Amino acid sequence: MNDQVRFTAIAACCCIAIVPCADAASVQEYTLYAEASYAASPATGTEVQQALAVEAEATVSMSESFQWRFGARASYDFAQRLRPNRDDDRFFQYANGINQRPGIGDSGDIELRELYLEWHRDARRVRLGRQQAVWSSLDDISMFVLNPSDFHEFVLSGETERQRPQWGLYLDVPAAGWRLESAVFLDNTVHDVPDPGSWFEFTAPQFRFGAPPEQATSATEFDTELPDPLRDATYALRGSRSFGNTKIVFAGLTGNEYEAVAEPRPGATGPVLLRKFPRRHLAQIAMETGLGSAVIRGELVMQFNKVLNVREEGTLSMAEVDVLALGFGVDLNLPRDVFMNVQILLDRVQDAPETLIKPQRNDLLTVTLQRSFLYDSLIAKWRWYRDLEFRDSLSQVSISYAPSDATTIELLGAWFTGSPLGRFGQFAERDLVRLTLGYSF
Repeated sequence: MNDQVRFTAIAACCCIAIVPCADAASVQEYTLYAEASYAASPATGTEVQQALAVEAEATVSMSESFQWRFGARASYDFAQRLRPNRDDDRFFQYANGINQRPGIGDSGDIELRELYLEWHRDARRVRLGRQQAVWSSLDDISMFVLNPSDFHEFVLSGETERQRPQWGLYLDVPAAGWRLESAVFLDNTVHDVPDPGSWFEFTAPQFRFGAPPEQATSATEFDTELPDPLRDATYALRGSRSFGNTKIVFAGLTGNEYEAVAEPRPGATGPVLLRKFPRRHLAQIAMETGLGSAVIRGELVMQFNKVLNVREEGTLSMAEVDVLALGFGVDLNLPRDVFMNVQILLDRVQDAPETLIKPQRNDLLTVTLQRSFLYDSLIAKWRWYRDLEFRDSLSQVSISYAPSDATTIELLGAWFTGSPLGRFGQFAERDLVRLTLGYSF
């Protein structure tokens, strides 16, 4: 089944669902949001972003139980620093015909964020179409990832904004005191990693398949083998239940990997690195509980037979390993109305070969402080990320002000420290300050 046939089938199912209740259709709610952003590097004066974006969202009620949800975003960036190679990016990330983003000149595009039909009754819910599912227990960090992400804007967008929706089916039903959720995504979208020349280009060796940061990425020819939307579909199941003020969660997932591994292949003019996205299998146990004024969260995720690259004496190959990730976080309300969140994530590759390119330990500490002023119209926030393995760090400070219900102004600064080997140190010369003006219609 090709992409066009698949898209036609989905559209036909949606149209069939519309017909019985089309006469009762009414717009339940809608929003239109416009945003202008300007970002620059304080060290070099480089203009990083000069962007205009418009987002539209709407919910259309078809009947008491059926509704449509629609969301789209159109953007144009004059600076061309975050996405300098938009044409290549469109082909790689949205090769699937039903996920293509129409271009606006050389520096803009239109993205369909949501398009699904929802049926709901009491605590039961079914969604069919393009949608997003976030099942993480931690704040702004997903260890159990259902949707792929777009990393071009990196710290300029939150995790929910980074994650890409997918086409599929979602069910949410109660059963014997438990909440059961399941999802099937027939979609071959993968992580959108910044291309060479992007402001937030990933230069750490694990993203370059073991090549040192000083080696030019253009020296190696790449090819890409995207997953098949049907054969490599993602299946996920989650069960959760509350006992008093404590919630426990069990989840499992099998589907295509979103981060590429490389396999050397002979090419017409020399060796070619084939980027592949093998199968992944995850299991999750999570808990959330209240202790006085504090909220405590914990999450354990095990990935079985994860395929990673190894390099020995210049030869690149692949190995299967198990990866164990443990996350712990706490929310605290401090004196003077200061909110604090602290999280630590410990990531371990089990029985890792010495030639493994990915770090065997990948530990992260995050600290967030937030304070509201002027009846919540002014919010000051500081967030600090620390890579405990490479001693890299990211400090992010923002001040947002809403002079009216429709208008927002935000000033954000981001500073990186560390070596080119870690997750933050590779951006040591990518500090920036951004001003954003937003208006809701």
